[in-house]
Amino acid sequence: MVVPIKFLQTREQRISLAVGVGVLWLLCSLYSFCTATYKHIPGATELASKSYPRDKILILSYYSEGNPELEEYYRLTWPNKVEYAARHGYSIAEANEFPAVRNVQDINPRYVKVLAILSALTSARAPEWIMWIDADAFFLNHTRTLEENLDDHYDLILPTAGKPPTDKYMINNGVYFIKNTPWSQYFYRTMWEWVVENKKSHECPRDRYGKLIDITKNHSGAWYVGSKKVPLCGGHAQWKDQALLMITLANPPSNMAWTEPSPDNLYCHVKYVAFRDFNSAPPRWLPGDLVVHIPGRYHDGRMLMMREFFRLADFETGTVRWEDSYFIKVDFEKQAHLSTPSVATPADLTLFQYEGRHGWDFNIPCPKI
Repeated sequence: MVVPIKFLQTREQRISLAVGVGVLWLLCSLYSFCTATYKHIPGATELASKSYPRDKILILSYYSEGNPELEEYYRLTWPNKVEYAARHGYSIAEANEFPAVRNVQDINPRYVKVLAILSALTSARAPEWIMWIDADAFFLNHTRTLEENLDDHYDLILPTAGKPPTDKYMINNGVYFIKNTPWSQYFYRTMWEWVVENKKSHECPRDRYGKLIDITKNHSGAWYVGSKKVPLCGGHAQWKDQALLMITLANPPSNMAWTEPSPDNLYCHVKYVAFRDFNSAPPRWLPGDLVVHIPGRYHDGRMLMMREFFRLADFETGTVRWEDSYFIKVDFEKQAHLSTPSVATPADLTLFQYEGRHGWDFNIPCPKI
């Protein structure tokens, strides 16, 4: 992806910590000489966790080339991500740095997320943890760190758009964490193999018995059933990578199911946490949250909201003058995710006191085998 040098110059002071990394990334994009050369950015060590060295955490995002909408997101949100990584010394990569991603053809861009994560997990400089963050998400509070969200008992840490018991498995994978384990690599390789094999046939995934998980075949696993009934595959299902992730966790194929302590599902590999831990979605957000993500809206509305945040936010503290904008007002009475009205609501609107923070109690990690 080509970004004018002028863009970096006009924001030179705001991204001064990250300019070196930005130039390197730009050269890689222009001349395609990088082979997964994402950089560790030296940063503030006083905030570093003894348990998780900074150079073991990779922030990974993807801006599909040739997409004018994503070009706009890039110009707004990528410098924000680079600056956050620079502050804390995290590694950061745009997925096109990986040759497999840069050269992929005839694959829906939403599925390329699977390949991007697999490429990072198996690269020569594979990190211990990956934080995936969508193009339409950005770091609101640059003083908060990623380590507070990591948990070595799980392979995936996913924000659930709802809350138990009704909507405990309704996830949003716009922002989440992946631990680099053999299981995670196998999990993403399995999903990517399905994407490649079915890019023309558009067949749904199969369960461990070989049956198509398709709403037209009356397979129960083809629907998410919570506060609302939502199709995941077949017919008019549109969720792509999010649906694939949910289906694979709930109905693993035979090659994954039979290696599990229980073949019914893969839920024990996942820590489900409340949305606001690291994936706040307006109107259910508060100043001081780590990340703001704007899913489920048309491009113009999404850009308007993001520009309002960038106009009114102090990224040093995460404070936002949201009262000055009609478009980003805090409102915990409205749904943050249209398919899951039972979203976790903080008891008193204080910053850190809300149900499900750092994980729901119901999900026990897999037993060690």
